[in-house]
Order: sequence, then C-alpha cells, then structure tokens
Amino acid sequence: MLLEWSHEGKPRYLLLDCGFSEPELGIRLAGRGLSIKSLDAILITHEHGDHLGKAPSIAAKHKVPLWSTFGTLRPLLLSPTTDDEPLFAHRRLQPGVCYELHGLTIEAVAVPHDANEPVQFIFSFDAGAGMPPLRLGVLTDLGHASSHVIARYQNLDALVLETNHDVAMLEQSSYPSTLKKRVGGDWGHLSNLQSAQFLTAIGAGTMPCVIAAHLSRQNNHPDRVRNTMREYLGQAFSERLIIAEQDCGFDWQDVKRV
Repeated sequence: MLLEWSHEGKPRYLLLDCGFSEPELGIRLAGRGLSIKSLDAILITHEHGDHLGKAPSIAAKHKVPLWSTFGTLRPLLLSPTTDDEPLFAHRRLQPGVCYELHGLTIEAVAVPHDANEPVQFIFSFDAGAGMPPLRLGVLTDLGHASSHVIARYQNLDALVLETNHDVAMLEQSSYPSTLKKRVGGDWGHLSNLQSAQFLTAIGAGTMPCVIAAHLSRQNNHPDRVRNTMREYLGQAFSERLIIAEQDCGFDWQDVKRV
C-alpha cells in the first residue's frame, strides 16, 4: 500500500508492507510515475512473507529507511553482518507510540496476530485551517478486533480493513484442518462477519472511504463481502465500499473529512 502526502511543498511517499520482489515493486511504482528511490520510508506491519518480502534487501540497496518493530526483524537485527551484506537504516517502532515522518504522524497499534510483535497503523495528517488532523486507519492482519483495537480506531476519516475470509467458504475449502483453525482463530485473520462487526463497533457506517482488503483467493469473494456489509451497515455503505483486487489493489483514494 502506497501513501502520498505533501510536506513543505514536496510530495512524500510511504510504502506500507513490501510483499513483492524488487522487479515487481519497481513495475508497480513505475505505473504511478515513481521509483523505489521515490520512497521516503518502507513501513512493515509484521514478518510474514507477504508483508515483509524482500524489504530489507530493497531498503539496503536503495538506501530507503525501513521502519518496523524489533520483533518483526529480530533475526536480521541480531545476526552478524559481512561486507557483502549492506545494512539498512532501521527505525525501531514500539506499539502504542507515535512517530513523525515529514509531517505525517504514524501510530503503531498492537494487534492479535500470529507473528512476532505485530502492529497495524493509524496515520494522521494536519488538515490545516485549525481543523483536527485527518486520520487513516490500516488493519490488514489480526485474528479478532480486541477492545484495545476498537478503542484506538475511533474517529477515522478512512480505513483499509481486512476482510480475509467467508466462514462457510473457509470451512468447505481444501485447506488442511490445522490451517483452517489458524486462519479462523483468534490470532489469524478477520472474517467478513468479524470485519462488519468491527465497523459497526467503531461507527463506520457514514465513513466516506472504507476499503476491504486482504481477501483470500480461495476462501472469499467480493459478493460475499458486500452481502455481509449490506446486512450490518446498510445498502448505501455496501455500494460505496471499495474492494481491493488481488492483482491490482485499488486506485488512489483521497482522505477527506468525515
């Protein structure tokens, strides 16, 4: 996921998670008129391959700062280095702490997921004219919406939220039982139902921009997501819901005041 904002008259870019190879990342950024060197930082939620990917080597090669918790990069940060393994510039994040990057405030939020010190993020940006900051929440990997998560993700202007699986499709899938238990468990991924309940809990029914993300190819379908959202949040919400596609994600979205 790519964030763009302006600071001191200059466009800034933050890459959130980096599950692609370097060539694929380059192609996707080029499609936006950018390159890897355009990035001001790469921010990682946790160490699973579809989120961390080749981020350390990309960050080292292109001298892009890499931000994560210590647990996310623990093996790399504790391993000895050699001259042919260039170090990357690492910014250690701690859950519950806010950080600043070129006028963008980044809050790391601890989440229940089967990874080492995983976090998700809330981004805040000064809206000017004495208005409260614009707030974008991202929640892509968590097994359940804890009370802490619900408390932190209040009063958002936009949200990218995991809708990983449909419970019935997961149960009927060819996944082994251990994997079904892991995905559907309290430390796995949110189902459509859990996501709808979370949106209801934070009062997101009138939020202008909600993006459903991290859909499983095998265990979910956009129609199932929309049907569940319609049931819990109404027809209008279901119609304006944006669903990220596996291959191309979603287009630029403006974060606007609720």
